[in-house]
Amino acid sequence: MASLQLITSTIIHADSSGCHSGEVALLPNLVLLPRSSSHDCEHNNCTRRPHPRRNQYHQTNNNATIDNTIASNPKPSSHRSLMIIAIYPSSPRKIAALWSQLECFSQSFDDVVISSPVHLHNETTNFLRLVETKLPEVWKKLKVKFYINDRHDMGLWCDALDDEAFSRDVPHENDTTDNPPTDSNNIPYDEIMLINDSIIAMENTDVFLTTLRTNRLSLLSLNYRNETNRKYWLESPLRVFDRKGIRLFSRNICRMRSIRWRRDCPHVGKIYRPSERDKRCVVERTEIDLVDYFEEGEVMGLFSATNEKGEAWIDTIEYWEYLRGVGFPVGKVSRARMFQRIKASRREDLLRCTAGLRTEWLD
Repeated sequence: MASLQLITSTIIHADSSGCHSGEVALLPNLVLLPRSSSHDCEHNNCTRRPHPRRNQYHQTNNNATIDNTIASNPKPSSHRSLMIIAIYPSSPRKIAALWSQLECFSQSFDDVVISSPVHLHNETTNFLRLVETKLPEVWKKLKVKFYINDRHDMGLWCDALDDEAFSRDVPHENDTTDNPPTDSNNIPYDEIMLINDSIIAMENTDVFLTTLRTNRLSLLSLNYRNETNRKYWLESPLRVFDRKGIRLFSRNICRMRSIRWRRDCPHVGKIYRPSERDKRCVVERTEIDLVDYFEEGEVMGLFSATNEKGEAWIDTIEYWEYLRGVGFPVGKVSRARMFQRIKASRREDLLRCTAGLRTEWLD
């Protein structure tokens, strides 16, 4: 096997003051620019605060049937697109999900980046050997990067974006420079997908990029939530941004200081168990609040995350099967009980985008 490029890198660690110090380190046999996923400093130049919320209407697809066939009219020749996959390859199901996304979602992207926690270096490296052998076209455009991650998927996405030079020079919202978030000329990609390994691809499709372009959106998500008396928001497992959208994401989400529930979301202490509170606060600040940074008509969700009874597709096999019938291109692998029900009722869907893998992961 031809090894990936080995790079001497700086791993950034948080010191006792909450800021960062660097250590030169080598990752054996592989690659890649490790850096901490924390931007936690108490100094003003390390803190990013979101601007006030705006009440606004956002588009949805209202669960209309979508066409998952590859578009007959290719993207403009000048367009470049990037796919970033945040992974935690700790189980066979997660490996299968990652494989399926490479096999069925990545073909329309010019570059693909896998962003992994550094402590799962060995698991990720073993997976890459199989990719090189069985997905050679994906291998040619693939990078893998490792991080000391303390902010869940959001940290893995943001650190990969930093390494691709999207957000490290983004100004603070109080800056007076003439570089607003809509000035995106220095971003080297026209569209960027952020996806994680909690979902398995079931269709060979480029519907996400084509929908973003056709509707001239800045943010498209696979799922939206719009329940009565609750805020409209877009779920995070699969989102696609244009240049303006990724600038807004980098500026307002990636530049937040490390999120702690007691400081940032004290209300979760009354609702969630202690082990869930920080993670819930990350979801609220980086996922639920994201739409507040966009203008009317700039965002869209393709499918409702819940049905009229409030049942979610990630937990309810009947609603998921209904969505599959109208073109829903994924299944959930991170919910063990739901995965077993999918395997029992739609095993062929699980196999469609995992042809290069052995089937033991289904057992």
